[in-house]
Amino acid sequence: MDAMKAKAKKGVIINDRQTVGEYLVTWLNGKKDIKANTIKLYRGHINRYWLPRIGHIRLIDLRVAHVAAVIEAIDERNELILAGRLPKRVRFVCNSSKQCIRSMLRTALNNAIRAEDGPIAVNVAALVKLPSGKSPKPMVWTEERAVMAWRADHTGQFLDYVADHPLYAMWYRMVHRGPRCGECAGWSGRRTARCGRGIQWS
Repeated sequence: MDAMKAKAKKGVIINDRQTVGEYLVTWLNGKKDIKANTIKLYRGHINRYWLPRIGHIRLIDLRVAHVAAVIEAIDERNELILAGRLPKRVRFVCNSSKQCIRSMLRTALNNAIRAEDGPIAVNVAALVKLPSGKSPKPMVWTEERAVMAWRADHTGQFLDYVADHPLYAMWYRMVHRGPRCGECAGWSGRRTARCGRGIQWS
């Protein structure tokens, strides 16, 4: 009994009747070598995507089609979000997030494959094809490619053009600090003061 408990804590398969949901919960509870934020992220993936749709399936019966169906459901929900048919609080899942969701399942299944007496030999999550989660590489501006990444002289021209604009301080900060869009949206001009053509931060 003690040996079985020790295996369970490590996420090892105890019997071939174990469901995907049972295994994922056991696997995550046994993860002591990853950060708390990663545990929280993985738990969210499990509860939000994997448990509702494939949690009831026995681990030995899990197939590529089951995993692909979960990804397809995410895509269908994305379409509803874009069509404005879901509340704004429902988050759009981008390609990089889908890669992360699948990666968590792939990692868990790899552990099951390596486990002693584990009933699975193939990682079906690794066989599901997904769009690349990488952001497109920026291209330098040219006459033929007018809507591309600016050169330094373009940026200077823009700052000169908006020098008298009320949001000049925000544009200046975006150029020199590279904040996220959300950080700019919450920025307050009261924290800065104009100093010549630049910004004095307080």
